[in-house]
Amino acid sequence: MAFQSPVVVQSSKATFPKAELWIPYVSGGKNPQAIHSINQQIREAAQELVASQGSLDDPRAEMQGFYEVKTNEKDILSLTIYNYAYTGEHTE
Repeated sequence: MAFQSPVVVQSSKATFPKAELWIPYVSGGKNPQAIHSINQQIREAAQELVASQGSLDDPRAEMQGFYEVKTNEKDILSLTIYNYAYTGEHTE
């Protein structure tokens, strides 16, 4: 019997001016409703990260997003989503 991960994690690329985000998209698995919920939570988390990091209006601004799969075995999926942004803003 071949080893099979509980789910398939693929990269979805979202780009807009001054930004490039790689967001995980989950498919497969035993429960389609759970997969839909996971993808919805991932999208919401990515949107919150982007929104919390300010405007990209400054000419020097840039944003990059990526993720890491920490675990995908024994019916457990663990992802870490990262987002880096330089908005050009300076606060004191």
